[in-house]
Amino acid sequence: MVGALASQLLRRRVSVARRLDGEPLRQRRRHRRRPGHRARRAAGSRLRLHAPPILRSTGRLIIRISRGLRLGGVQEFIRSSVQGFADVLQIRESELGTRELLDLVTAVVPLARPAGLRVVVNDRVDVALIAGADGVHLPARGLPVAEVRAIAPPGFLIGKSAHTDEEIDRAAGADYLIFGTIFATASKPGVQGQGLEALRRAVKRFQGPVLAIGGVSAANLPEVMSTGAAGYAGISSFAL
Repeated sequence: MVGALASQLLRRRVSVARRLDGEPLRQRRRHRRRPGHRARRAAGSRLRLHAPPILRSTGRLIIRISRGLRLGGVQEFIRSSVQGFADVLQIRESELGTRELLDLVTAVVPLARPAGLRVVVNDRVDVALIAGADGVHLPARGLPVAEVRAIAPPGFLIGKSAHTDEEIDRAAGADYLIFGTIFATASKPGVQGQGLEALRRAVKRFQGPVLAIGGVSAANLPEVMSTGAAGYAGISSFAL
């Protein structure tokens, strides 16, 4: 199933990326019914979507949000910008206290469900479980996948980040892997990209969908997808 999805994503992403390269953002907004890669800016926010892929079910977008979310802003974002484009909304609010984060996730989950979005929480398994979220994304040095799986309900989505072979091996059992940094990017100054060969090795090493992260764009997406990656992820940070 994973292999078939990766093959389907490869054909779709490369084709769409070639059409999007250089295309004005306003034009892209008109093609709301077409599945596939989107790179667009939501009105009234600092959101940047460069991204995608992720789940074994439909393999479309994963949107990672952070930086001072307000519930009203999230609600508007889901209603006007996300529905029909994404599968996963990842909440990355490391600066919130536990109570505030729990309140936010608890409020976002029922807003996301009607839009067909699964909500995952970065790192905080406890908050994800208590709030009834759909899963958790574990940092490379976060909790072991097996220990989270042991306490999680059936169908609970577990993602994992990795930057080295050792971290890839520790991610065994995760539903997907985010691997990088692939190319140098302004979001990580001073960090040298590992390149496409490292991504190709990660794809072969991990038993599941692998998403590239770091400096991926419409211009280099065909090369990224040629490695066998299931797609790529972008850190889409915005303030609402």
